[in-house]
Amino acid sequence: MQLTLATSAADATGALTVWASGTSRPHTVAAQYAPKTHAGSTAIVRLGRSGRVALHASRGAVHVDITVTGWFSGGPATTAGAFVASAPRRITAHVPAHGTTGLQLAGRAGITSRTGLVAASLTVAGPARSGAVAAYESGQDRPSRPTVQFTAHRSATQLALVRLAGGHLSLHNGSAARVTVELDVVGHIVAGQVTAAGGLQLYAPGRPTTTPVTVGASTARTIHLGSGTFLPLAHLRAVLVTATLTATRDSAATLSSPGRRGTSVPLAAGRPTTVTALAAVSGAGALVVRHAGSGTLHVAVEIAGYVADRTLAPPAVSRSRYLSDVDGLDAASDAATMNADGCADATAGSRLVLLDVGAQSVTGPQLSAADPGVALAEHTGPTVRLTYAQLVDAISAYLTGFARCADRPATIAVGTNNSGAFTGPTAYPAPARGTAWGADVVNPLRAAAPSGLTVVGAVDLEAGGDFDTVEANAQQWETAYLAATPARLINNGSANGCPTSWAAAATATCAHGWTLAQYYALSHSGSRIEVLPQSYTVLQPVQWAAIDRAGGGRLIFAGALTEHAVDGETLTPADAWTALRHALSTVVAAPSLPAVTDLGG
Repeated sequence: MQLTLATSAADATGALTVWASGTSRPHTVAAQYAPKTHAGSTAIVRLGRSGRVALHASRGAVHVDITVTGWFSGGPATTAGAFVASAPRRITAHVPAHGTTGLQLAGRAGITSRTGLVAASLTVAGPARSGAVAAYESGQDRPSRPTVQFTAHRSATQLALVRLAGGHLSLHNGSAARVTVELDVVGHIVAGQVTAAGGLQLYAPGRPTTTPVTVGASTARTIHLGSGTFLPLAHLRAVLVTATLTATRDSAATLSSPGRRGTSVPLAAGRPTTVTALAAVSGAGALVVRHAGSGTLHVAVEIAGYVADRTLAPPAVSRSRYLSDVDGLDAASDAATMNADGCADATAGSRLVLLDVGAQSVTGPQLSAADPGVALAEHTGPTVRLTYAQLVDAISAYLTGFARCADRPATIAVGTNNSGAFTGPTAYPAPARGTAWGADVVNPLRAAAPSGLTVVGAVDLEAGGDFDTVEANAQQWETAYLAATPARLINNGSANGCPTSWAAAATATCAHGWTLAQYYALSHSGSRIEVLPQSYTVLQPVQWAAIDRAGGGRLIFAGALTEHAVDGETLTPADAWTALRHALSTVVAAPSLPAVTDLGG
């Protein structure tokens, strides 16, 4: 359970411990207190069957106001988003003056390399000089705001919810003297893509930050946490936030959702106070800050993650493939191979198959401007080139095999890319390519497709790498294709170099100067174009959500594309589908994502 503690009227300087009644008192420090001061802190306490907590003051008597601000459902250490509670375990580190210390937590307190976030009470014990300590994910930039601030000779405690990288975190000491930092670990969140209602979905590094706001004396202000930009538009239950509160005079503040009470957090003039909380929010993602006192209050809020109230069910994985087992030397052998591949993919239950063929080409000696074709992708050894007629024969055999073994309708997308020479002496111009893909490849395959199979075109349009970097060429290819065939087109490209910010503008640039708006234009044409975005990492879905937002959320998504079975990309197909749906839910309330397909055949 998450508690907010406010201490006052202390007889002496001391530390407060809170734990489950009926169990042994741990060493965990929940809050520090001192005479003539008010202090606030947040604690996470594992409850016993009685549902009661016990409190212990190390010295003197102290008045404590307690507010229950949230609770976590426990879960196994293998379930993404589950909070795994643990008996408090202290880990001590010594951090040099103005220095940084790395801390390995994996192997302690139940933490593993799969742990995404650790919950710990962070205490700076008896510092010799005033300063601040920041706890953060190893390998990331040090945050501008501290986790806990302290004054000389007075211990300070704050609840820290810190992301981990492979079980590591970093501690930075901003004071002029070495400090001793005590981490009392009380639990952790399992990393990954959350599908179960009530799980905590953590943001990837570079988590969103709201625009700082100023609250006047004795007033309240509503902070919109970014619904439609950072947060899902629907099914939102709570948001994990870290708020930094800085008042110009001694005062107090509360954070709550609209219509709810919050615990008063005491603030010392000019001293930033960090509050980490799992805050229930309104459907619009609103958080109310109330300032009790004179002067002004400056508030900065970072969103670490959110809790949804809806369970997601990723669809069964379809199999997609490169034509890497076709050699172009024996048409009968290639047809037999493709027929067997089609049957295998149908037997696997595939509903959406991408046949990723490769680049269109006029390179000799097999091909020429008069008889163009393709250079097959993902082949080892010499490049295999097929004329369009040879390609149609091979894929026709695949369709026959698929239909022979299928027990349900399916869509077969036949894909090329924008690689190769578009200008120069060996040019194969974009309009000619687009026309050929529609007229010479997709149309004949549509005519040959057995009942129950729908053939569409596909193209990997992206800037950079082996692909053409001129956006106008991509647009010309697409326009020519749409004019040459009535078939739909699936864009299965990667948003190379596009922003991974949750609030990128439509004019934001990607690789080679392409913009979000241009990527959107290449990915939307009424119902003619669908998107099957490459979703190999957790940030690629964020890029596609930004593209969709740039055009008003009107993209049609065929599903998510992975390459996990071949190259072992970071995300599994189920995780990729979930990550893409999470990202798109910030753009539209109920995103349609009917399939996930993996290039593993």
